[in-house]
Amino acid sequence: MTPRAAVLSAARRLAGLLLAIASILPATGASWAFSPRWEAGLTWTVSTVYANAALGKRRPEDGPRKTEWSPATSWMYHVSKVERREGVTYYLVQVKDREHESSALASLVFGTFELSDGSTHLALLRGKFLKQVRNERVLTEMNENEPGQAPRPVLTEMSIIPYDFPVMPLMKASAGEARRRVFEVTQQLDSMAFAKDVVQLDQIGLDPDRFSHGEIARRSGFADVPRNSMVFVELSRDFDGYRCRQVWSPALPWPLYSDNGTSRSVLVYHSKELQSEAPRRSTTSTPVTTSATSP
Repeated sequence: MTPRAAVLSAARRLAGLLLAIASILPATGASWAFSPRWEAGLTWTVSTVYANAALGKRRPEDGPRKTEWSPATSWMYHVSKVERREGVTYYLVQVKDREHESSALASLVFGTFELSDGSTHLALLRGKFLKQVRNERVLTEMNENEPGQAPRPVLTEMSIIPYDFPVMPLMKASAGEARRRVFEVTQQLDSMAFAKDVVQLDQIGLDPDRFSHGEIARRSGFADVPRNSMVFVELSRDFDGYRCRQVWSPALPWPLYSDNGTSRSVLVYHSKELQSEAPRRSTTSTPVTTSATSP
């Protein structure tokens, strides 16, 4: 084979390889969507640390105050019930401290539903939260989304249990680009209305170590998740400066990493990862009977 023929043959093989790759990857600028996939009995554990205010008087020459972080709390999320009703799939997720050191409990109701434009969404609909305050049990409730209506992100405001949840599905765009969506939220207080709009950014191609301050590599049980599968999400609200940064992957049921300023969480375990290696273990979770929310 002459040198010219060899070059042409190599070029044809390379072109064939590129064509094969192009057939399985989205075109430049295209996007794909994903939502976490849950089923009854699925559990996952999140390790959360909380920001502590440093004590003592500081002088100007001491420089910026460094954030101190609490020992980790292990929150166990358990999909205790899945129910299909009137075109909506409801998921009841109950949350408790796996080590039973915190009295905080939560029942979160998520729903998958279709809008009139044919798009399908997974949203956090409502929740109930129980905590112990001076030997008294305090129950609070929230209602954030309704099936059939355009969903909006939900921010953690009523519990130390992290439940920041973006609008699903997440959209993965080209590297270097960010998909920005603004969700109008108005809170009525007496005769006054307050705009509490939430902005959601979805993007890829960021450095997960820098994005998570090294928390994924240091504390997560899924530090080997491929970087090219990660979607970096930011939820922000100008009203009070709230900001939550998360890392999601299609292979995981909950964000690999989440930081809302007052807490940082990493996913350390989920039960579905064991199904291919051993029979599924039965999971037990103490029902949040005083705060249970029926789908």
